[in-house]
Amino acid sequence: HPLQEKTNRDKVEKRLADLTAVLSEQGLSAQYELLDKPTVDGILETSAIQQADLIVMGTHGRKGLTRMILGSTAYKLLEQSPYPVLTIKSPKFEGGHHPSLANDTTTSSPA
Repeated sequence: HPLQEKTNRDKVEKRLADLTAVLSEQGLSAQYELLDKPTVDGILETSAIQQADLIVMGTHGRKGLTRMILGSTAYKLLEQSPYPVLTIKSPKFEGGHHPSLANDTTTSSPA
């Protein structure tokens, strides 16, 4: 129903604006864009336009073993993306978490 779709889109846009503001308050630059196209296509097109260095994708699988681990959108993105993709599992948030990421892409690292 068109009215319901507009209401949902408005809610999503408000949530994204709120999250962008929180990141901005923490000194981080963020932007969002809502597209009316298939998710993976939209992500890849936007990544190309913005010349992305990295795509970060949350995961939550609901179908099959592989998709249960990654999520179908993340799985398709990993298969199709010419850009590096970092997937982050989305556990239940219970507070007190301090996530970090370490990555070394050199062929040999000092011990």
